[in-house]
Amino acid sequence: KPRTGGWEFVESQLTATGMTVDRSQCYFVGDGAGRKVPVVKKKDFGDSDLKFALNLKVPFATPEECFLGQHQEYDKVFDDFDPHRLGLSPTPLHFGSVESQEMVIVIGAPGSGKSTYSKGVFGDYCRVNRDTLKTPAKCLKVTKAALEEGKSVVVDNQSRARKDRVQYLAAAKAAGVPCRAVFLDVPKEFCFHMNEYRKLCSASPEHRDQRVPAMVIHAFYKNLELPKAGDAEGFTEVIKVGLEHVKLVGSESELQMIRMHL
Repeated sequence: KPRTGGWEFVESQLTATGMTVDRSQCYFVGDGAGRKVPVVKKKDFGDSDLKFALNLKVPFATPEECFLGQHQEYDKVFDDFDPHRLGLSPTPLHFGSVESQEMVIVIGAPGSGKSTYSKGVFGDYCRVNRDTLKTPAKCLKVTKAALEEGKSVVVDNQSRARKDRVQYLAAAKAAGVPCRAVFLDVPKEFCFHMNEYRKLCSASPEHRDQRVPAMVIHAFYKNLELPKAGDAEGFTEVIKVGLEHVKLVGSESELQMIRMHL
């Protein structure tokens, strides 16, 4: 839980015997609802039972609500990030067209969508990525070489602090090309969700055998220094990308998974 494989297995076994499971007549009772003191004496271990029911689209109740008739207060709607609404009505985002050479630095936590935008929007640019090139020195070397060859460059790293960006901005300035920032301004919960999705969905282009450690995502948000345009840092423009801009692509099963609590 909150993944629904267990429920679906039971459904398949019942169906095999000729029974039909009508989820509209079902409900789920669990003690993992994300309740906190003073609603309960000791806070819940998590909210996976509630999210399990939400994934199944069946009513949910805590044991106290179901068996004792006690009304309890806890969050049943996730305003910061609700995967069920992800990408349903994306707001168009225009990155503009640049006829001349440029550099773009994509800034975001692991799982925020950096590589998706780097490859999708700036696919004809020279992509500089530390996961591929391994060291900061190699990344900077490839950047400078590409600029000297007249190529546009997209830097696909976390770039969370000014010190991570200053050498690239200096390289762009030395080459006489403008540098824009694309800042993936998405909630931490989204990154954890996508981190889990990439591990689970082997069909995803961004599939990984291992999850990015949680501490790496937490560290990004703790140490983030927002990019600034103009003399404050040197970017010619800072483009913010939020959840409202997320546009999903994939098969029906992939979209079904990505729009579930994982």
